[in-house]
Amino acid sequence: MTIYIAHRQNNLKKVKYKHNSYFDGIEIDVRSDSKNIIINHDPFKKSLNLFKNLKTLKKFFLIIDVKSTGVCHKIYNVLKKKHKKFLFLNLIQSEFLNMIQRKRGGNLMLRFSSYENFNLNDKNFKMIKWIWFDFFR
Repeated sequence: MTIYIAHRQNNLKKVKYKHNSYFDGIEIDVRSDSKNIIINHDPFKKSLNLFKNLKTLKKFFLIIDVKSTGVCHKIYNVLKKKHKKFLFLNLIQSEFLNMIQRKRGGNLMLRFSSYENFNLNDKNFKMIKWIWFDFFR
């Protein structure tokens, strides 16, 4: 099965355009601005509140590139109730392993490239169903 994901869809104009396209999912960047979980790659630009915009995002399989630490469990808890189709990408290793320990590995995507050094035979990675292969060379 092939799933088409549009990369870095961090504003509503792009997302609304994708509603009428052939994309099954979108990749968004999320971070904390100390009060909210926001959608934005650049922390110094105008941002969208993730939770206030879930209705607009509902159609899509979400690939969530987490740019801040300490927010993945909060996002997970809300999305597990309200969205259903999502994966986390680029969690720092300690948060990644904590998600696995809490049996949340089904919503993780392991990034694998020449920069990451994972033993894919490790028992912790057995529950991960998605791998993002990045090729830089």
